[in-house]
Amino acid sequence: MNHFGYLYSQFFRSNGSKDFLLSELEDYFDNVYFNNPDKVQDIVRMIPHLAENNNISELFVEIHNHFKGERNYRLGDSSGKAHEFWKTINSSENLLISNNFNNFNNFLIHDNETFETFIMLFPERFLKCHAEKRSIISHFINNTLPDWLIFDYPNAVSLLCTCIRNGLLDTKESKQLVACVNCDLKGLRDEEIMLLKSHGFFDDIKENMMKGLHNGKAFSYSKINGKSVELAYFVKYCLTTDHEGERFTTLLNNTLFDLENPSVFRELEGVLTQNPEILQYIKDVISNEGQELCEFFTRI
Repeated sequence: MNHFGYLYSQFFRSNGSKDFLLSELEDYFDNVYFNNPDKVQDIVRMIPHLAENNNISELFVEIHNHFKGERNYRLGDSSGKAHEFWKTINSSENLLISNNFNNFNNFLIHDNETFETFIMLFPERFLKCHAEKRSIISHFINNTLPDWLIFDYPNAVSLLCTCIRNGLLDTKESKQLVACVNCDLKGLRDEEIMLLKSHGFFDDIKENMMKGLHNGKAFSYSKINGKSVELAYFVKYCLTTDHEGERFTTLLNNTLFDLENPSVFRELEGVLTQNPEILQYIKDVISNEGQELCEFFTRI
């Protein structure tokens, strides 16, 4: 008898009880079955046979509520067993479990807490959840997503881009949420950066840098310190097309004249090395204004 057959026999000896399932999960989350990599698949295959009235989503709710808060149930730990269990549910080929909306997706929109807990793990299900229960999505967008963006939660920007891409936000909402984005831009795809750009992301970066200029001729180091990536990405995606691009270029050239540690702007150097047309634009602007090009630009 294979392992699943043995598990099934134990399952029926226990009268098909949910207690047996919860016991198996308890041991699984505690890594009792560390030498059985297929254990989670065996447990998942049991689930359709335990749901009362075929209401699998309610069984998912019971499982989550039973283990919520326990030390071995760490959903945020991508290497943990709890995460592995729900990932297996999410990718299950059993139509009763994963692909049928009335099961796993319905579990996700059971309440606000459940949605917020699991959509971070499975952002690809966002639109399906929106189609069925917009009140849950609306609560998430208005109350949770801003903080997720500010504190750079996993998949927060991806979810924001999904909202923008699919017209779930009006112009005011999108600009307010984009203004909350506080992530490492190097982790975003070009398409995501362009979406953020189209909703004012780089306008905010530019305006902040151009406030409190040093003698009106250069950026204040207090405005660009720690913002080297944002500066580099503004130059990459906006400088040559922005209506204040020439003024920004002049300010940047003046700022970098007194630069003592070029490594601070390694990202900017990388952008200009990979995009020689932008470097040429900078050289042309400075030349047309009859100014001297700073060493940072001349040595690239």
